[in-house]
Formats: sequence, C-alpha cells, structure tokens
Amino acid sequence: MSHPRILTAALLGAAALAALPAAASASASCTYDQSTRTMNVRYGAADTSLTLRNGSTLLYSEGGGFSRSCFSSSGVAATPSNTDKLVIKAATGTGAAHQTTTIDESFGGFPESNPNMQIFVFTGTNDRLIIDETAADESVRLMEQTGLAFGPAVDLNYDGKVDLRMTTTGSVVQVNADGGNDLVDALSAQTYQAVLLGAGGNDVLVGGKQGDLLDGGANDDQLFAKDGVIERVVGGSGIDKAQLDFNDQPEGIETAGF
Repeated sequence: MSHPRILTAALLGAAALAALPAAASASASCTYDQSTRTMNVRYGAADTSLTLRNGSTLLYSEGGGFSRSCFSSSGVAATPSNTDKLVIKAATGTGAAHQTTTIDESFGGFPESNPNMQIFVFTGTNDRLIIDETAADESVRLMEQTGLAFGPAVDLNYDGKVDLRMTTTGSVVQVNADGGNDLVDALSAQTYQAVLLGAGGNDVLVGGKQGDLLDGGANDDQLFAKDGVIERVVGGSGIDKAQLDFNDQPEGIETAGF
C-alpha cells in the first residue's frame, strides 16, 4: 500500500473522530444534582421536540427517540423519589426556535410519585407543551403564573397546587386526556391557546380565553366554550353536550346551549 493512501486514510479517520463530539452535542443532554435534588435537561441544537417521562427512573428523549435515564456525576440516577425539581431548557446559542415539550404521565403521574416535584419549562416563545395522561380518570387544570412570572401554570392533578410552569408567550398547551372520565379545565388560561383532547370516556372539557380546540372524542362528553371567542368544538362519537358562543365552530354536538 502506498504512503499517500495510508496518509489519506489516517486523515479521514481523524476527521471522523473530530466530528463525534459535535454530533453528540446535537442531542439533548441531562445532568442530575443529588445535593439539590434537581434534574436539568437541555435541548440539543438540532432538536425540535423533547419528552420527559415518569417511571422507575425519570427518562428523557428527543424526537421520539430512545428514552434514557439521567445520572449524577457519581452515577446516581434521577428518580421520582429523589428529585424535587425538573428543569427543561432550550439549546444555547440557537436563537428562536419552535419546540414541543411533552410531559408524559402515561406511566404514572409526576405529582402522585412525588408531591414536592416542580417542573419548569424554559424554551422561549411560540412553543407547544403537551401533557400525556393515563387511561384512568384524570383531572388537570390550566392556569396562568402569578406575580412577575408569565406563561402557563398547570395543576397536573387538580389538587390546588401548581406542578408545572412554562415561561413563554404565544404558545399552545395541549392535554391528551386519553381514556377515562376526565376533567380538563382551562377556564383560567388567558394568554395561550388550549388544545383539549378527551379521547375515550365521559369527559368534561372547559375552554380558556383564546381560540381553543375542544375535542371530546368517544363517549358522552360535556364541552364548555361559551367565552366570547371563536373556538372549534368537536363532540366526537356519543351523545355530547356543549355550551357555545354563536360564532363557535361545533361538530358532532347533539345538544347545544347558547
């Protein structure tokens, strides 16, 4: 083999190795601090979506990819019982970007696992927050932050305590209630759009003060959208009732009140 070929192969190998850290930095990253009981997750530079999932350990993934645990420098995994604060941040130095953050409770609720747990989402403006619930009966309340803070505040189990705060403007909060007889109350949501998806079960969905979407899905639902703004209100299958404004956009509503 000639020396030029050996040199070319070596240079290509070095270039590939040099590219590895850059590729790794494009993925979401996570750190866990045992002393402060805090888990920090940061979007990768190329990420547009990120999921945080509850389980035996706290899991994160980007773009619907592989879920992984978050570890401290000493190798201790973040779990619901040893973590009181979860922080999700956008990637640094990437400018404004539309990002979708999913809080996945399909394997168990965060406040049920640890009543002291607080979730903070700092991703910027015009983003989407998705809350995936279980197939059991669930109650979720969407509100506004108070004081000097701004953006959505979410009570994930409707116990009167805010569990999640998202510092953002012009964003969307979507609740996928899944099965069960669910209550999703966005009456106090003033500054962001609510997308309330009841799926199966006899659900009660209450819209907020923006142009929301209320979709009851299967079974017999009650939808409340009488708030002076134009909203899309979908009953789905079953015998559905709705309180509407005259200019709302109802579909599949058997009993409408104005």
